[in-house]
Amino acid sequence: MHKTDAKPFAVVPLSEFLTRPFPALEDFGGWRLDRRTLCLVLYDERGRWIYEVDIEDCRTSAAVLDWICQVAGKTWATDKILAGLVHALDYCLDPQATLCSSGRERGGINVRARIRRGVAE
Repeated sequence: MHKTDAKPFAVVPLSEFLTRPFPALEDFGGWRLDRRTLCLVLYDERGRWIYEVDIEDCRTSAAVLDWICQVAGKTWATDKILAGLVHALDYCLDPQATLCSSGRERGGINVRARIRRGVAE
């Protein structure tokens, strides 16, 4: 057995989970949540704007998939950028619980209310 840098799993109270801070810019491959506009904004390594995804449009699983495919079709969309978007959408929307659990559509959700509640502060 070899040592890794992985942190062990821990039980976290729901109140702490719901108010956790949004991870730093580099945690999502350049994507950052703009709480004012409810957009996931992509910045390059110099902090310049590249693209944005309006997550308020992501009320259904089909809408989330559409945004992922839109970004995937861009010439600048690297695997890191696309993976970052998927992780950011998962963090903000928790789509398996709110949109498509057990493979069935559960939308539409009120994204503004979800963000306002502090899920992705």
